[in-house]
Amino acid sequence: MSRMKGIPLHIDIEGVEQDIWGEPERLKQILVNLTSNAFKFTQNGFVVIRVRLVTEDERQYVMVAVEDTGVGMSEFQLEYLKDVLKVAGANKTVLGLRSSKGACLGLSMTQSIAVAIGSPGLFVKSREDIGSTFSLLLPFVHQDEVIEPKYEEFQTTLWFNSPRFVQDCVCRRILAVDDNNFNLLMLKTKLRKFDLDVEVALSGEEALTTVANLQSSGSKCVSEKCPRIRLIFMDVDMPIMNGLETTKLLVEKMQAGILVPIPIIGCSAFDSSEDVAQGLNAGMVDYISKPVKDEKLTKILKTFRVIPT
Repeated sequence: MSRMKGIPLHIDIEGVEQDIWGEPERLKQILVNLTSNAFKFTQNGFVVIRVRLVTEDERQYVMVAVEDTGVGMSEFQLEYLKDVLKVAGANKTVLGLRSSKGACLGLSMTQSIAVAIGSPGLFVKSREDIGSTFSLLLPFVHQDEVIEPKYEEFQTTLWFNSPRFVQDCVCRRILAVDDNNFNLLMLKTKLRKFDLDVEVALSGEEALTTVANLQSSGSKCVSEKCPRIRLIFMDVDMPIMNGLETTKLLVEKMQAGILVPIPIIGCSAFDSSEDVAQGLNAGMVDYISKPVKDEKLTKILKTFRVIPT
């Protein structure tokens, strides 16, 4: 897009010298959305991506900012955008910003992705006819800290995407939730190739009951805070109580301390950016399209240390 419009793209990185571990795929989505938006509304000048290492509330983040010299926004438009970003987690589509409904929807999705990986969200600065800057703080860990992930950090946050949020238990139980028996059989067969124990649930209601029953049982592994289930694969499109609704209920119980946190992976034949954003909004930590591919399944199992990396 930079070459097509004849507008230079500058990269300004400072202070990030060590290898760090984060979410490269999600970061790529965020940068593509923000830079595309910047070029869309910039006719002259430049677009620059800035990366810095910053500390907020005694925690280190990578700060990523995309700055443009485009049309900018009026005070009214800026306040409107901030309201849109506040309700992005409610899966609402808001139209009309900057004479482009696509821009508003894209920024709302970007906000959803950012929050889902533990970021406080997008910060926006803009002046009409001068330009805009969209920035966000992204959590990370240093490469040498990933070797021995701490369960306590996993337990105290619901943003499970990063490999650092992994429990230290050795359970090999997976819960597969789907209203289609054939889909369950296919997923169960793939998971058993990894020598995993697979529980199944045919509905959202059954999934809630299964998780509650397993976590209330007396059996424990080496971890005192064993979740009894390493991962949940949740079908999105189920009748009565769909996967998004089921996930929200499970996450609410995890936040309240009623359930021990378990990463939930969304499964659906629909995997557009909007579908993925809705899953992340609901509390899912990743999204896998049907039919499930072995390569993607293996990657998820390795990410959450269910199988050796």
